[in-house]
Amino acid sequence: MPDWTPRWDDVVFDHAAADRLAATARQVARSLDLDAQVRAGRVETVLSAWEGRLRDRAAPRLRAVPGELGDLADRLLRLAAEVEDAAAAAHADQRRREDDRARWRRERADEERVGA
Repeated sequence: MPDWTPRWDDVVFDHAAADRLAATARQVARSLDLDAQVRAGRVETVLSAWEGRLRDRAAPRLRAVPGELGDLADRLLRLAAEVEDAAAAAHADQRRREDDRARWRRERADEERVGA
């Protein structure tokens, strides 16, 4: 018997759920980017028609919203990439386990032939 033991259990990872999550995150990020562009235009339209002290107080905050949407979109894209990286790592780990199991079986068979 080989002097090492492979991992006999399979990697537990829901690849379908990971795919759905990454796809949804990318879709929402695209939607937020489009919304940010539309809002940026609307903010400037509103601010150009608004006068007074309240406009001056509100303008920086209103102008910040599209950028914040863009930041959120970026975070969602990073999330999607991290999920895809985790799925790739789970797949690679499963492949290594399967390769190790096959190697263990070969070594065991070789030892049995030599011992026979």
